[in-house]
Amino acid sequence: MADWNIPEFDVTRCPDGTWEARFKGTPAEDPADATAGTFRYLELLCCAKRIGRSLREACDRNSSSGTRRDHG
Repeated sequence: MADWNIPEFDVTRCPDGTWEARFKGTPAEDPADATAGTFRYLELLCCAKRIGRSLREACDRNSSSGTRRDHG
């Protein structure tokens, strides 16, 4: 049997055959964080979403701690 899990996401197979993923803890009523026609494509989209979220969180931490660096 196939494993339809993606770390950090709740995955749903829709009646029309598409796939949706939401970050764990996101209410089911909220729009999906990623939607795809195949599970493999959903995995790739979720990977990109995870990277984006990690970068935003790191940026927010750096901004709030006053460790911004001038790269000019």
